[in-house]
Amino acid sequence: MSTVDGVKAALVALFGSVLPSDVQVLYGPATVPTELADSVVTVGKVTGTSELDSLGVGTTGDDYTVEIIVSVTMPGGDTQQLATQTALGLWGTTRDAVLAHATGDLGVAGVLSAKPVGAWELTEYAGDFGRSAAIRWSVRVKAQGI
Repeated sequence: MSTVDGVKAALVALFGSVLPSDVQVLYGPATVPTELADSVVTVGKVTGTSELDSLGVGTTGDDYTVEIIVSVTMPGGDTQQLATQTALGLWGTTRDAVLAHATGDLGVAGVLSAKPVGAWELTEYAGDFGRSAAIRWSVRVKAQGI
């Protein structure tokens, strides 16, 4: 049984518990910039690999990443720095929450570890809507099939 759904749901719950109430946290597709709210965190795309257990007992070991996108949109043509600073702050809060999780497994059965790793990307947008900043980063999960 895959741990992906449980991990995504746990990340949504974790982020919802540490972010301000005006930040929308979504399980699902990433849309950047978003028109849903001024500040949005999406728990989206998952990529990974599965291997048979080395003991040959029919279980698998999974190694995957869950893409997280933090997006902030602000009206006006002179708000880019504020949008970027806000997105960086939300990214820091979500990263710290994953790192600080007491068990390191997000409370999901079968998960051995879940840590923020790998490349990240800051993208800034400008348009008729105003200014946006989005940070794309990942949580790497190591799991044992159950």
